[in-house]
Amino acid sequence: MTLRELLREGAFRLREALVPDPDYDARQLLFHSFSLDAPAYLMKSSAELSSLYPDEGERAERTADFRRLLSERASRIPLQQLLGYTDFFGLRFRVSEAVLSPRQDTEILVEEALAESAGKHALDLCTGSGCVGISLLYYGEFKSMLLTDLSAPALRKAEENAERLLPPEKRARLFLLRSDLFQRISEYEREKGIQGFDLILSNPPYIRRGEIESLEPEVSEHEPRMALDGGEDGLFFYREIAREAPKHLRPGGRICLEIGFDEAEEVSALLLSAGFSELSLRRDLSGKDRVLSGIFRG
Repeated sequence: MTLRELLREGAFRLREALVPDPDYDARQLLFHSFSLDAPAYLMKSSAELSSLYPDEGERAERTADFRRLLSERASRIPLQQLLGYTDFFGLRFRVSEAVLSPRQDTEILVEEALAESAGKHALDLCTGSGCVGISLLYYGEFKSMLLTDLSAPALRKAEENAERLLPPEKRARLFLLRSDLFQRISEYEREKGIQGFDLILSNPPYIRRGEIESLEPEVSEHEPRMALDGGEDGLFFYREIAREAPKHLRPGGRICLEIGFDEAEEVSALLLSAGFSELSLRRDLSGKDRVLSGIFRG
């Protein structure tokens, strides 16, 4: 058997299981099990496995690992969880079942928040894997970045990613805090001697509770419910953020929020009623509303 034949077998199995994009997923799992990249696969794809891996034990172990991963993917465990990582904004983040796997659409939130970073204090609420705050600190020049989450396992994963990805001088500017939204933020501000933040950003849970079960099994069955559930109308966290953020923003500070594709009108109204102005809306690559930002003049 060759790598190409093994890949064909894998793609067929995933296609039968109705996995979205079965060819891509089978390819990624094959690369993972056999420690390949695209150029290596192209050079080796038509060679017999016995010639590539003459040690029978290693060959059997790699093949069994690939087929095990295929079985798990066929049961709709997300690809990112099986690989243990996903790429986001040019960085490779480790993920697990404890965090929502970073989405490409969320890169729009990073782009929007990165515009003005020099010397700023920033707060990333509901950080999960830390992909947003860590990316901002990696590419920007923030004076400090606070990552918060209610989930202790999520914060541990964010800390792991920060240790791996940030150079020491930037890692020293990153802080992590277990907090239910703004519950412990005043405590942090007092401890660090800062008078509020220049930027508050968040990709909070925003799926309507009644819609979660209708999502793809990868999401509804395998991603943390607390990272998805935005309450009955999907707006619970936006209400909390709109009410509390002004207490922790400096005059002229910005808020940047990822939103559901059909939530711009409602979230805009919440921000306006809380005293935010100069609202701006950015769309994702599919043309859907994705990031809403505004200024708090105080």
